[in-house]
Amino acid sequence: QAIHSSKWPSYDEKAIFNKDTTIGVQIDGKTRGSISIEVGMDQERILEMVLLSKNFDNYLKSESSVKKIIYIKERVLNILTQ
Repeated sequence: QAIHSSKWPSYDEKAIFNKDTTIGVQIDGKTRGSISIEVGMDQERILEMVLLSKNFDNYLKSESSVKKIIYIKERVLNILTQ
């Protein structure tokens, strides 16, 4: 079969988009690590994941020490404690 009479290849549109992504976690403006989240996950759920993670225990004394949260969607979560 000649190439000029061949069909154009098809693709699966769902396979193009990632279901998970990795975001940076900053505490008091300093990068302390990263976590993997589902695309479209809300800020409250992401914060809960960070607070439950053992990786950030050294930097976060308790949930009550959190003063402000800055979240840039699917990029970075910054937790201010001071």
